[in-house]
Amino acid sequence: MTSFTGDPNYPMVALFSTSADRLESKPSRCKLLPHMTCTKDEIEHLVARARAATAKAFLSGDGGTRYGAAVLVSDGRIFESGQYSSFNHQTGVHAEQAALITAVAAGFPNVVALAIASTNARDVTRPCGSCRQVILEHAARSGRRIDVVMTGPGDSYSVGSIDELLPLHWLPRAVSFARDAESRFRTRQPRPPQPIDRLKVGDQLLIDANTIALVWDPAFASGLALVKLKYVRQDHGWLKVPHAFTEGAEYEAFLDDHDLGQSIEPGINLPLVAVDRQWDGWPAIPLPTFGRIECCPSLAELPATLGIDPATIWLTGSLATGLNSPAGSDVDLVIRGDGPTVRRVRETIARCVDAGTILLEDESRSLRLTAALFGATPRRLLSDHRYAESLRIGGTSVSLMYDGPESVGPVVMSTGTPWSRACLHGVVSNATGAVFKRSMWTLQCADGPLDVICYHRLGSLVHEGDSVAVSGWIARSPAGGRVMLQFVPHRDTVVWFHSGSS
Repeated sequence: MTSFTGDPNYPMVALFSTSADRLESKPSRCKLLPHMTCTKDEIEHLVARARAATAKAFLSGDGGTRYGAAVLVSDGRIFESGQYSSFNHQTGVHAEQAALITAVAAGFPNVVALAIASTNARDVTRPCGSCRQVILEHAARSGRRIDVVMTGPGDSYSVGSIDELLPLHWLPRAVSFARDAESRFRTRQPRPPQPIDRLKVGDQLLIDANTIALVWDPAFASGLALVKLKYVRQDHGWLKVPHAFTEGAEYEAFLDDHDLGQSIEPGINLPLVAVDRQWDGWPAIPLPTFGRIECCPSLAELPATLGIDPATIWLTGSLATGLNSPAGSDVDLVIRGDGPTVRRVRETIARCVDAGTILLEDESRSLRLTAALFGATPRRLLSDHRYAESLRIGGTSVSLMYDGPESVGPVVMSTGTPWSRACLHGVVSNATGAVFKRSMWTLQCADGPLDVICYHRLGSLVHEGDSVAVSGWIARSPAGGRVMLQFVPHRDTVVWFHSGSS
């Protein structure tokens, strides 16, 4: 651990007021703390907020010790709380736990540091064992290292990572939807890139010499496309980035750790690229052009099986870049068509699965997580025509995504209007565009209609008439209407009100 006494020569950075204060700029990392994820200015401001939070403590009687805690999230925003004491000393809530809960409830679980202070200033204020366990579990779930700042007498404080504070920790052996580390690494080199003039869903770009990304939405905003990071070059090959859906928290943390995102609004860090330039990369390949796929000859029969034009099926993913795993990779396909066409494809896939000519990919992490979040079985998702993306054809795993004319055109981003977080409940209507990679539908809420645009798989499950609760970012469309954007399923989610017993 590293100890410091507050230095008056380090000025506080500027603040602006939101639902929680945020450090407006991040100075260069402090050289005195090479192992820390936060700057010295950030730590000292966090200490001040934790000391101030002792005034928020809710005690069970007069004269007790007051504790305060403040947490810093990855975009610089700070949330704070005092403890809530109980008469029996068992059912209270500690300040550290309350501060974490406050950040999560506001939609900002990506905590990178936590400071604790108390009015008992004779010694360093350290978190108790149960708080250390809570902090460690939160770090594991959010995919981020958390520095713990413990204040002492005067202006002094000590800093240590939660791993240092709880070296012999335990974590439950929960069901994991993550990839193992070894399967992420590719030692081979990609195919030579080629020029791409107009971006489409499924194209893969060499956004710099060391980073490959897949085009997720070519019209996210005026002049900007939203991409999903896929590979980052390492010393001896290419590392596959955590999956944006099954490893949403780790994906967010990866973007932050590698400075691969662009700050759009406080708390929103997205990988965006300009559309008004020529890119080098790997455009999605029409299936007939790609020819016979050695790993899955049965794919040649897929267009006839689904009753669609072969030219509407495009190959993307690792096979298109040449970074497929020697042990075998999924075949990633984009099906391009309008809403009715995609719905017919889903219905056909459901019939084929019932007939046994196409199988569900039971080992798919996306399918298992989708079913868990929907609250039903994979078969229920299929029979309801809500999911037809993870299949096994001819012994090969095939992943589908859908793109069509309903998903074209800039979405939102009236840039002069701040974004905010919200949780709302209502009934789904106008779900024609829900099936696409950029899922779009309308939620009828008590205070009026809300357009929802979702960039993860849950959005494509909704049907008209569904009663759901949603959380996400509220923005304004160019026309002035309310729009909710959802990016990662662990905080921008969809919750269905149904039994899920099927």
